[in-house]
Amino acid sequence: MYYRRGGCANRFRLLVSRCLRVVPDPSREDVAAAAGLADPEDLPILLAAVLEGCPWLVTFDLRHFQPGHPAVTVLRPGELVGRVRERLAHLPAAGPAVGGEEERVQQGTGEM
Repeated sequence: MYYRRGGCANRFRLLVSRCLRVVPDPSREDVAAAAGLADPEDLPILLAAVLEGCPWLVTFDLRHFQPGHPAVTVLRPGELVGRVRERLAHLPAAGPAVGGEEERVQQGTGEM
């Protein structure tokens, strides 16, 4: 499938806008109790992920989140994409959409 220039970036922005939420910073007490799990400047980020139940923390700076926390897997963006692809590949096939996005795209009334 061919995407016009910028199409992938726009879809990624849409995905992120639907999947992210801003959470409060962990308390100073929580950060102090978790000392040593990550670089001091990045520790609040790791701790916020733990407190919010995030299974994955995506970053290019893996070394800043070492030794980490067992509840959170720290990985690079490409690794996340690979894991998402793997999970999507194992989803059962969906039936044909009735009046849904698939039909609109075929009729040229929607973007895919």
